[in-house]
Amino acid sequence: MSYIAELTARLLAGVSLLSGERRESLKRYFLSALMPDGSFRGRGQTGDLYYTSFALRGLFLLGGIDNLLLQKITAYIENVKQRQLNAADLTSLLMSESIVHLLRNTVFTDEDIDCYAVRWAAYRQADGCFASSVNSAYSSTYATFLAAASFELLGRSDLCGAIPLETIMRRQQNGGFTELPPLRESGTNPTAAAVALFRIRQESHYDYAAARTFLQQRQLLSGGFQAHRRIPAADLLSTFSATAALNDIAVLDSGGNKTDDMNVRHFVNALRCPDGGYYAYTGDTRSDVEYTFYGMALEN
Repeated sequence: MSYIAELTARLLAGVSLLSGERRESLKRYFLSALMPDGSFRGRGQTGDLYYTSFALRGLFLLGGIDNLLLQKITAYIENVKQRQLNAADLTSLLMSESIVHLLRNTVFTDEDIDCYAVRWAAYRQADGCFASSVNSAYSSTYATFLAAASFELLGRSDLCGAIPLETIMRRQQNGGFTELPPLRESGTNPTAAAVALFRIRQESHYDYAAARTFLQQRQLLSGGFQAHRRIPAADLLSTFSATAALNDIAVLDSGGNKTDDMNVRHFVNALRCPDGGYYAYTGDTRSDVEYTFYGMALEN
């Protein structure tokens, strides 16, 4: 099972425990962001491929994609496939198309797989890892994880195996990992990306103790996780990433998931918005589908 499929199965098990009323509330929230062209908006008023991916993943977990919506989504995907995309949007396209294939009981064609592989090759840097955009001077830890997850979804394990893990391992600073080679300060999200990459590659011989400790230290008294030690507040993205990474580490080296789960849920509940969605952090004033996806995933 691919990393994304396994993560989806784990999230599905959690979402299934929500009450029927809560599930309907979340469905309504995601669908409220639907645009006429089949895309979903974020905090702006226009559809966006990145946010579309999160809305589709959320609705998929909730069983909220009917045939009419599926037709709209399929048309939108076909409309954006030829656009020039950054690494995050390319992954969003692939994730969205994967959901369509799953619901239609179809698969990527060989031509589709080759096309995605060629598009990802444009982001490959001299160090063997992947950049977040074609104009970047450095490879990105996060984009490299996205590439590996994409290759795995496409059934191209050969391309996953060609990613040099030692390049990412050299980015370990103070226990965590940096996003770019020149940086010297680790962050929660690049650390989670590195751990997920190691999970995809089943790197069981690596010593995860320092990364585990780094992530545990990012959990604040509020229960949430901070993105960076210099950022005083926690946010839902970092909380979701850290929780997933600690679970990955527990699987890889049986080290246990050392988080205060009760406090995590307290933090998550405090960010629930009256409209059914989630704020990104304490003091935020608007919800969006990305952070609602993270919040929903952490409710149980």
